[in-house]
Amino acid sequence: MTYLYKLARRGARLRAFALPLVAAAFAGCDADQLTSSSDATTPIETAEPIAAPAGPMFATSFRGGIPFGTYALPTGEFGDLYNGAMRNIWPEFLLDQLAEIKSRGAKVILMFAGSESNYKDAEGHFSLTKWKARVDRFRGVDFSPYVSDGTIIGHYLIDEPQDSYNWNGQPISQSTIEEMARYSKQYWPNMVTIARTEPGYLDNWSGTYQYLDAAWAQYTGRRGDPYAYIRENVANAERLGLGLVVGLNVIHGGDPNLTTMSADEVERFGSALLSSSYPCAFISWQYNKNYLEQSGIRSAMASLAQKAANRASRSCRGTDGQTSAPTAPTLPSINGIQLKVRGWVSTGRLFMELTWSGASGSSVDLYRNGVKLRNTTNDGKALTTKLSQQSGTYTFKVCETGSTRCSNNASTTF
Repeated sequence: MTYLYKLARRGARLRAFALPLVAAAFAGCDADQLTSSSDATTPIETAEPIAAPAGPMFATSFRGGIPFGTYALPTGEFGDLYNGAMRNIWPEFLLDQLAEIKSRGAKVILMFAGSESNYKDAEGHFSLTKWKARVDRFRGVDFSPYVSDGTIIGHYLIDEPQDSYNWNGQPISQSTIEEMARYSKQYWPNMVTIARTEPGYLDNWSGTYQYLDAAWAQYTGRRGDPYAYIRENVANAERLGLGLVVGLNVIHGGDPNLTTMSADEVERFGSALLSSSYPCAFISWQYNKNYLEQSGIRSAMASLAQKAANRASRSCRGTDGQTSAPTAPTLPSINGIQLKVRGWVSTGRLFMELTWSGASGSSVDLYRNGVKLRNTTNDGKALTTKLSQQSGTYTFKVCETGSTRCSNNASTTF
């Protein structure tokens, strides 16, 4: 890491709390249109990944249950009442903010792509190419420790893909959402992927979600009976093998005229959503200091926070929605490292999932057909892809970094 870059990071830490809130903000009625203060920043270009800090100077354990909070919750607001949020943080500030969030015993869902205006084409339609470029800004930041310890709940891929108004008459297809999840998993295979749309929209597809992990159901008063609402969304999520994030639109979700929710509505609607043990997090739209500090609203939020704390903690990953695929038999392990490979075909591509155990060190070298592909985290799992026309037999091995201590050869044939 260069000396100038170290100085830049030091300055970033000193400025972090003097800058405007580094978080996602939304506007609209029932539509949550995303804007981001990260959109004006120039992506960091580094020759090496930005390393995660060793850890916060102090730490408070997560209190248990499921994360509870709001979109755009400032870091300083994490504590006894709120321990969850959806945030959009600049790449250069991400590690410092995650360390602070962890130290406060909280967890966050992260949005990497920022404002939707940054990934629309000239006609106002969604551009997958531009979206991927936005996500790529984070590839040089090593936040993997915060994925492993649960500080990062998941990656918020997209907001309201089903709303044609947001995308000039062309909703984002379910297959495109799955491709977005696949792209995220390509770089961060252990990070949960989340789309902010109800599972009912995701269910309107003949494909199978192999990379998308969770949907998001946000309740407003005009949705009708909140108990029926949560039952329907849980049933749809379970059928798809997806996790489910829930929350309230407290700013524009009052019944019936899209006003702010009253304290009674907050507690009544929120209690209905929390009557189910299935949701993995409760994140509401959105942070508004004046609204949340009203005594009645704060009391209602405190009541819901306690209910969320009493829920059983669970990952947002849901159940495994992947279809089984034939796996070639593997040879006995060599030097104690056991490798297996599983292959399948989907959306015109060949997918090869590697799983291994017995390797030492923080990273391993991954080889395909005798050629080194990359050095990857030694977390026991990796994914590679090829175009479907590139069929044949693919043979893999995993070696400890810079070592001849390698696994058995594991092959799959398409």
